Amino acid sequence: MENKYIFRTDKQSTNPKKNKIIVGISGSYLDDDLVEKALEIADDQTEICMLYVIIIPKSKALDIEDKQSFTRAENVLKKLETKFENKINLYGEIIQSRHAGAAIIEIAEINNPSLLLVGVNENSNSDSIIGSNASYILKNTTFPTLIYKNKITWTKHLKIIF
Repeated sequence: MENKYIFRTDKQSTNPKKNKIIVGISGSYLDDDLVEKALEIADDQTEICMLYVIIIPKSKALDIEDKQSFTRAENVLKKLETKFENKINLYGEIIQSRHAGAAIIEIAEINNPSLLLVGVNENSNSDSIIGSNASYILKNTTFPTLIYKNKITWTKHLKIIF
């Protein structure tokens, strides 16, 4: 999958060998809960990377500069960093991709996290329990993954679903 890494907030990873949790951030009502859940799970040595994926349609070049989407993503991450500013191991990244699930997996393969944490938004138009991105991640990663939906969690650890 082709992705374009475009931004990292002022706070950055300082030690790539630390435990890391990658949290999928989308600007939804779940973002605060996802970061809070990551902070509950993390210890003092764990970095938390809030990853915002800007989806670029196939009809546009992947390296297109979508200032409106970038500004929205940047504002979402800055808001979360401000809310949780006393947490020194928390930082944000923005990447452009065709598919959020594939981008999260690609970043995970680069960073080798101890956990992926992904939210599932309500979709009243679907009979599915989880969305396409969460489903894609569960099917295509070997990293421990926690799927979070409305204070209810489903977990997957090394292809074992509980």
